[in-house]
Amino acid sequence: GDLFIAIPGTKADGVQYAHEAVQRGAVAVLAEKTIGGLSVPLFVTPGVRKAAALVAGNFYGNPARDLVLLGVTGTNGKTTTAWLVESICLAGMNNVGLLGTIGVRWGGELKEATHTTPDPIALHRTFREMADAGVDTVVMEVSSHALALHRVDGLVYDLALFTNLSQDHLDMHGSMEEYFAAKASLFTPGRARAGVVCVDDSWGRRLARESGIPVVTLGQADGADIRLSVNFDGTFTLQGSAAAPGRSGERITVDLTSKSALPGSFNAVNTALATVTLL
Repeated sequence: GDLFIAIPGTKADGVQYAHEAVQRGAVAVLAEKTIGGLSVPLFVTPGVRKAAALVAGNFYGNPARDLVLLGVTGTNGKTTTAWLVESICLAGMNNVGLLGTIGVRWGGELKEATHTTPDPIALHRTFREMADAGVDTVVMEVSSHALALHRVDGLVYDLALFTNLSQDHLDMHGSMEEYFAAKASLFTPGRARAGVVCVDDSWGRRLARESGIPVVTLGQADGADIRLSVNFDGTFTLQGSAAAPGRSGERITVDLTSKSALPGSFNAVNTALATVTLL
């Protein structure tokens, strides 16, 4: 009774299993190429991974459209920042869900995760379960793999966060340029409405310049909208002002000193990023 989606993998192509799937009861097939001899309807698309994401959303009633979506990307700090944002949302009385490297959590229950960002069918099934449980806000890590492999296609994040970029996953992306392009694709109108970008490295500064959506910049260097100063005693100061993305005529103004319970200046950056996200 199900649709069989023939995804081309790195070692095998799903079309090899289409006939067996039909024998086992599949009533239709979605693939990137024509498959002869099928006794059920065949839908051919040039991008089956993208199509699978849209099909999954439709199958579960597109629950993400009723959720506030906050997506965190970058090389380091995604997990910490996502958990910090979740804790802020909980403190603000949001009914919040979390998806990331350590697990999937809502309603006080943590479930083990197999990927930083789940495949689209598992992702939309989780969104459906969260929405049915009364969740209104979801914080999730968005990996470069998820962006490149179309796992989050069809989703529009209310806010996208960028932590930093350093050498990683080049076995998949091939070069830092391709790795950056995957991350930067989150900051486009079809995928997010607004963003918060840490500009402490050259990649963050480039993303802020090239972003296709309005962003607020945060960093320890001159030129950031919100200037971060990390002190020797573990406190940090945020000062600055920026136009509120997507809110015509409104501004975010920050002048506060706080302290992260987590050690290290990098965690002050993560905490500051979560704080600006809240604002």
